[in-house]
Amino acid sequence: MMRGMRALVVLLVFACGHAPPKPAAVEQPVTSIADIAGIWIASDELDWAYKLSVEPTGAIALVIDRNKMGICEQKGTLAAGSEPKSFQLTYERNECNRDYAGAVLQMKIASFTGDALTVVITGYGSEERRTYTRARRPL
Repeated sequence: MMRGMRALVVLLVFACGHAPPKPAAVEQPVTSIADIAGIWIASDELDWAYKLSVEPTGAIALVIDRNKMGICEQKGTLAAGSEPKSFQLTYERNECNRDYAGAVLQMKIASFTGDALTVVITGYGSEERRTYTRARRPL
Protein backbone atom coordinates (compact mmCIF):
# COMPACT_ATOMS: atom_id res chain seq x y z
CA MET A 1 0.00 0.00 0.00
CA MET A 2 2.82 2.39 0.86
CA ARG A 3 4.53 1.67 -2.44
CA GLY A 4 1.31 2.61 -4.30
CA MET A 5 1.09 5.91 -2.39
CA ARG A 6 4.68 6.81 -3.29
CA ALA A 7 3.96 6.13 -6.94
CA LEU A 8 0.86 8.32 -6.74
CA VAL A 9 2.80 11.18 -5.12
CA VAL A 10 5.54 10.95 -7.75
CA LEU A 11 2.91 10.85 -10.49
CA LEU A 12 1.17 13.93 -9.08
CA VAL A 13 4.44 15.87 -8.85
CA PHE A 14 5.27 15.18 -12.49
CA ALA A 15 1.70 15.70 -13.70
CA CYS A 16 1.52 19.17 -12.12
CA GLY A 17 4.67 20.42 -13.84
CA HIS A 18 4.56 23.09 -16.52
CA ALA A 19 4.66 22.46 -20.23
CA PRO A 20 8.17 22.37 -21.63
CA PRO A 21 9.38 25.69 -23.06
CA LYS A 22 9.00 26.28 -26.77
CA PRO A 23 12.18 25.68 -28.72
CA ALA A 24 14.05 28.79 -29.85
CA ALA A 25 13.07 30.10 -33.26
CA VAL A 26 15.41 29.04 -36.03
CA GLU A 27 16.63 31.48 -38.66
CA GLN A 28 15.32 30.71 -42.15
CA PRO A 29 17.14 31.50 -45.38
CA VAL A 30 15.98 34.42 -47.50
CA THR A 31 16.93 33.93 -51.13
CA SER A 32 14.03 35.71 -52.82
CA ILE A 33 11.13 38.03 -52.15
CA ALA A 34 8.78 35.02 -52.17
CA ASP A 35 10.47 33.77 -48.97
CA ILE A 36 9.15 36.75 -46.98
CA ALA A 37 5.82 37.12 -48.81
CA GLY A 38 2.77 37.45 -46.60
CA ILE A 39 1.04 39.83 -44.23
CA TRP A 40 3.08 41.06 -41.27
CA ILE A 41 2.00 43.16 -38.28
CA ALA A 42 3.83 45.21 -35.66
CA SER A 43 3.38 48.04 -33.17
CA ASP A 44 5.76 50.47 -31.50
CA GLU A 45 6.24 52.47 -28.31
CA LEU A 46 3.89 55.19 -29.61
CA ASP A 47 1.22 52.50 -30.01
CA TRP A 48 1.20 52.92 -33.77
CA ALA A 49 0.07 49.82 -35.68
CA TYR A 50 1.85 48.59 -38.81
CA LYS A 51 0.53 46.20 -41.46
CA LEU A 52 3.10 45.17 -44.05
CA SER A 53 1.95 43.22 -47.11
CA VAL A 54 4.61 41.63 -49.31
CA GLU A 55 3.61 39.89 -52.55
CA PRO A 56 5.85 37.22 -54.13
CA THR A 57 6.01 39.48 -57.21
CA GLY A 58 7.73 42.22 -55.19
CA ALA A 59 4.74 44.50 -54.62
CA ILE A 60 4.86 45.91 -51.11
CA ALA A 61 2.37 47.97 -49.11
CA LEU A 62 2.68 49.34 -45.60
CA VAL A 63 -0.31 50.83 -43.76
CA ILE A 64 0.51 52.74 -40.59
CA ASP A 65 -2.26 53.61 -38.12
CA ARG A 66 -0.87 56.60 -36.21
CA ASN A 67 -3.88 56.90 -33.89
CA LYS A 68 -4.93 60.57 -33.65
CA MET A 69 -2.62 61.49 -36.54
CA GLY A 70 -4.56 59.17 -38.85
CA ILE A 71 -3.63 56.41 -41.25
CA CYS A 72 -0.99 56.72 -43.93
CA GLU A 73 0.10 54.30 -46.62
CA GLN A 74 3.29 53.46 -48.48
CA LYS A 75 3.31 51.44 -51.70
CA GLY A 76 6.21 50.30 -53.79
CA THR A 77 8.19 47.44 -55.21
CA LEU A 78 11.05 45.30 -54.02
CA ALA A 79 13.88 44.12 -56.24
CA ALA A 80 16.83 41.90 -55.40
CA GLY A 81 19.73 43.76 -53.82
CA SER A 82 23.45 43.30 -54.31
CA GLU A 83 23.97 41.44 -51.02
CA PRO A 84 22.29 38.39 -49.51
CA LYS A 85 19.07 39.17 -47.64
CA SER A 86 18.92 42.65 -49.16
CA PHE A 87 16.44 44.33 -51.48
CA GLN A 88 15.98 47.67 -53.16
CA LEU A 89 12.74 49.33 -52.10
CA THR A 90 11.28 51.84 -54.54
CA TYR A 91 8.31 53.82 -53.26
CA GLU A 92 5.67 54.60 -55.85
CA ARG A 93 3.47 56.32 -53.28
CA ASN A 94 4.40 57.44 -49.78
CA GLU A 95 1.77 59.32 -47.80
CA CYS A 96 3.76 58.94 -44.58
CA ASN A 97 6.88 60.74 -45.79
CA ARG A 98 6.39 62.54 -49.07
CA ASP A 99 10.15 63.16 -49.39
CA TYR A 100 10.57 59.44 -50.06
CA ALA A 101 8.01 59.24 -52.91
CA GLY A 102 9.92 57.80 -55.87
CA ALA A 103 12.95 57.19 -53.68
CA VAL A 104 15.06 54.04 -53.79
CA LEU A 105 15.96 52.77 -50.31
CA GLN A 106 17.78 49.68 -49.09
CA MET A 107 15.88 47.02 -47.17
CA LYS A 108 17.96 44.43 -45.33
CA ILE A 109 16.47 41.38 -43.65
CA ALA A 110 18.12 41.33 -40.23
CA SER A 111 16.22 38.26 -39.06
CA PHE A 112 13.62 35.86 -40.48
CA THR A 113 12.19 32.82 -38.69
CA GLY A 114 9.05 32.26 -40.74
CA ASP A 115 6.89 33.74 -37.97
CA ALA A 116 8.98 36.86 -37.28
CA LEU A 117 10.59 39.27 -39.73
CA THR A 118 13.02 42.05 -38.78
CA VAL A 119 13.80 44.58 -41.48
CA VAL A 120 16.21 47.49 -41.56
CA ILE A 121 15.44 50.21 -44.09
CA THR A 122 18.17 52.75 -44.83
CA GLY A 123 18.33 55.77 -47.05
CA TYR A 124 18.64 59.54 -46.95
CA GLY A 125 20.89 59.32 -43.90
CA SER A 126 18.39 57.48 -41.72
CA GLU A 127 17.86 53.91 -40.59
CA GLU A 128 14.59 52.36 -39.45
CA ARG A 129 14.42 48.91 -37.82
CA ARG A 130 11.16 47.09 -37.13
CA THR A 131 10.22 43.55 -36.17
CA TYR A 132 6.98 42.15 -37.57
CA THR A 133 4.98 39.05 -36.69
CA ARG A 134 3.26 37.00 -39.39
CA ALA A 135 -0.51 37.64 -39.32
CA ARG A 136 -2.38 34.44 -38.49
CA ARG A 137 -5.61 35.44 -40.15
CA PRO A 138 -6.51 37.86 -42.94
CA LEU A 139 -6.68 41.47 -41.75
